[in-house]
Amino acid sequence: MDTFKEIYSQEELNEIAEWFEGRMDKLPSELVINESTKTDNLQKTVQTLLALTKRPRLDVCFSGYLAHLFLIRRKLQEMGIE
Repeated sequence: MDTFKEIYSQEELNEIAEWFEGRMDKLPSELVINESTKTDNLQKTVQTLLALTKRPRLDVCFSGYLAHLFLIRRKLQEMGIE
């Protein structure tokens, strides 16, 4: 997972949140993110992960979850959602 970082900046979190918030109505209902990760309710998955970006303190314990937002975005962009 090359999107993983120990700490994400507030700017990165704001940017990914804005990207998804502007496209929630375009998200497919389900998505195979990679070989080991699939969601049957992409909108709910994204909303749950986005809630983490609003936490006052984020540490490395949350970084894997946040990395999934970046993976999902990359996959959606590969599918033509810009």
